[in-house]
Amino acid sequence: MPDGELADHIPQLREAIQELLADTAISTIVTLDEDGYDHHPDHIAVHDAVTGLTPDGGNRQRRLWLLDSAHQGEHIVTGDPKRKLGAMACHTSQFDLVNDAAYWTQTSPYAPLFTRETYRAA
Repeated sequence: MPDGELADHIPQLREAIQELLADTAISTIVTLDEDGYDHHPDHIAVHDAVTGLTPDGGNRQRRLWLLDSAHQGEHIVTGDPKRKLGAMACHTSQFDLVNDAAYWTQTSPYAPLFTRETYRAA
């Protein structure tokens, strides 16, 4: 699906996620909140696709957690910023936008995520 155009492909995205879930024993899904964390249209589309998944006939119960852009969720995850930067570097389409660790950990709107993530149950 084209980058920047996921909102035009939510049914296909939802179907692809549903197929993946049918073939795995995933019990917890973590996705972005309704604001897409940063209001990016692709991030909002992912939220819409995931939260619109149909139940799998009751065979499995899945927990759904949303990354809370208001930073008021009840579940807090802290982590090592270097590990997060390393994981992000694996996604070159994202990291190449700004290949500067100081930007990501201090200046960017995502800087708070490098030390503390807040989630809430959907």
